Amino acid sequence: MSNREALTDRTNASSDNSRILFSSCKGETHTVRAGFKQLSRRLRTLYRTDTLESKDDFTLKSLSNAAAVVFGNPQQKFTAAEFETLKQYVGDGGSILVLSSEGGEARSNSNINYLIEEFGINVNSDSVIRLSHDKYLHPKEALIVDGILNRDIAFSLKGNARAEHNTRLSGSKPRPGVKEQFDGRGAAFVYARGATLTVQKPSVPFLATGQVAYPMHRPIGALWQGQAGGKLAVMGSVAMFDDKWLDSEDNSKIMDWLFRWLKQGSQMQLDLHDANEPNVLEPQHLPDTEVLAEAFRGCLQVCAMLSIKDCLDSLALWAMLAVQFEDAGVVVVTCT
Repeated sequence: MSNREALTDRTNASSDNSRILFSSCKGETHTVRAGFKQLSRRLRTLYRTDTLESKDDFTLKSLSNAAAVVFGNPQQKFTAAEFETLKQYVGDGGSILVLSSEGGEARSNSNINYLIEEFGINVNSDSVIRLSHDKYLHPKEALIVDGILNRDIAFSLKGNARAEHNTRLSGSKPRPGVKEQFDGRGAAFVYARGATLTVQKPSVPFLATGQVAYPMHRPIGALWQGQAGGKLAVMGSVAMFDDKWLDSEDNSKIMDWLFRWLKQGSQMQLDLHDANEPNVLEPQHLPDTEVLAEAFRGCLQVCAMLSIKDCLDSLALWAMLAVQFEDAGVVVVTCT
């Protein structure tokens, strides 16, 4: 039996929408065979993991009964027909998880941004680093302790789903009609070798770099949900859920929450106040100091405009200096 026939049979047999489909047909760096072994093993307790191996299987029929399709940092370009298949799959209520890496499309040579830009998400061609050393040696292995952008996610990670009515993050009493400021704490995670995201409506950022990692307070995870129930989640770091980092800090808790949110029919919700006003900053572009230092610059100092009298006085001074130079035997060379 061919791979395509086997995938079709498994698709037809799966009528409970509990199947997680991992793509390996776009040169992904992380698949169930390499990089996602532990992730696949953990998901098997609640889902059925499967693999999309051949480009011939990239059809709506193959995707239709999957609870979610996972792309672990694709390295090859998608065709227009494949993009249309994915958009139709999401439009019909399917879920997609896109995991990228540092450098974005510039390093992966993929064109996944073409798809996710239609939902208001873009993976930037940069890298997140931690400015101060803490527990992990490499600066690109950033430990983030205040990166949760929605208090309902923080409550859920602590095991208190939708607990905002009886649980407060601080001891102060909330003022009537005023939402308490959420400080982003509730789970610490390692964001390894990842990029930032640009997120616009109707998508919502749910993870950020916090105060210590650079660039500060920039989105690194985003969610989108359509009217028909289709969902899209984008993470800027595929390494966050790989075999090396899945058990670090609260990475596995965030992974579990994300897949439960992606599951079709999930009732997990976000705090509307935090979703509408996430604690993120606009990107600030800094000059390239190295390039500017190597560029040639003139040494003339800018001065105020001289009057006609000042100019005439200067000419008279130069004439007097020329006579003195001639008397002293100094050769005057005129530059043209």
